[in-house]
Amino acid sequence: MASRTTVIEWNAGRIAGARHIPLAHVPFRRCELPRDKAIVTVCRSGHRSGLAARGLGQAGYQVENLDGGMKAWTGARLPLDPPGGRVL
Repeated sequence: MASRTTVIEWNAGRIAGARHIPLAHVPFRRCELPRDKAIVTVCRSGHRSGLAARGLGQAGYQVENLDGGMKAWTGARLPLDPPGGRVL
């Protein structure tokens, strides 16, 4: 089960097409992720997603972390899903 915080953040606003895998679940759910294309990890600030990116990279995935996270995404005025969503 995802932490309440990550579920609240997810429901408030995310990048369209993103998949929600909380940091603690990454080791158990990485088999859901593609190995044939790059993965971009993202969280609110970039810290948790940076840890996820490091672990995925060590497991052989092509991975990048979105510097600055969702704060940077919205700061660049990029769209959120749902429309009108927000970063907490």
